[in-house]
Amino acid sequence: MSSIIEIPNACFESMSICNKHRIVSLAGKRSSVIVSYRDGLKVVQRILDEHPDENFQCSEFFMAGNDISLALGGKLGIIKMVNLSKGTFIGHIKAHGGSISSIKRYKDKYLLSCSEDTTIKMWDISELACVCIFGGYSGHRDYVLSIDVSNDMRYLASCGTDCSIKIWRIPSYLNKLECTTPIYSSTHECRFPIECIRFYGELLVFYSGEKRIHVISLKYEESKSSAEALLAGEIILEERLLRKFDISGSTLVALIESQDVIMFDMNDIGFRSHPKTLKSFKRKKVQDFCAVGDQIFILLEDSRFMTMDLT
Repeated sequence: MSSIIEIPNACFESMSICNKHRIVSLAGKRSSVIVSYRDGLKVVQRILDEHPDENFQCSEFFMAGNDISLALGGKLGIIKMVNLSKGTFIGHIKAHGGSISSIKRYKDKYLLSCSEDTTIKMWDISELACVCIFGGYSGHRDYVLSIDVSNDMRYLASCGTDCSIKIWRIPSYLNKLECTTPIYSSTHECRFPIECIRFYGELLVFYSGEKRIHVISLKYEESKSSAEALLAGEIILEERLLRKFDISGSTLVALIESQDVIMFDMNDIGFRSHPKTLKSFKRKKVQDFCAVGDQIFILLEDSRFMTMDLT
């Protein structure tokens, strides 16, 4: 079963989901729209930024006390935070020297952001202050496109246009004056920019422009502050991916160039595994999507937003 809503006078690029409260943030040119999917799809809030050049490329929900809040990041390199429960502006952080490509919540107190300026930074939400920088001499050399945090909250993975993957140990004691260096860095697996990276249990899943999704197994050596990676399998694609992939439970969902939504059972991972097609959008252009539980949420180019079952 699927449902769809059209949002007029909007130009969106990305989306994020808070499944606990059944809401979605659609972010783009100067604005974000909050859509509830508790009983069908319904627009419940709209945020308009005052800066004419702002273009939000990512967003993330977080809790400020008991209030649902939203962090927005975009081309200006500024993180802007809004209390959705009260309809008030919390504040802003001049976070990066380039556009922000991703924001991730970390525990209940922090946000992680990555940027065109080659760095990843951690922010204390209550203080609006930087508490850790992942970068420096051993860090990324170009645009950081994607980040993810391991299930045990101990490790951070990142990738970008320098064709490298880096894994960082998140410090127990945060000191903004120190640059954290990676415990694993690889530049030889891929010849193309690595566009998306996700932890899946003890595996790390990532995609570059080689018509395949790579899966590696990680072994951490605590005494040496290092990690080793072994190839665990590959998902072979007929075409390049568009934008990213997502993992919900044991299902990997992605969008390929032909506008087909494909899915793959991660329990079947092997050295040469093939996904199956879920749905085709041949006459439409998909801007972004997210998979949560047994549903996939799809943002179309014409500012239409829809949800459908994965099963």
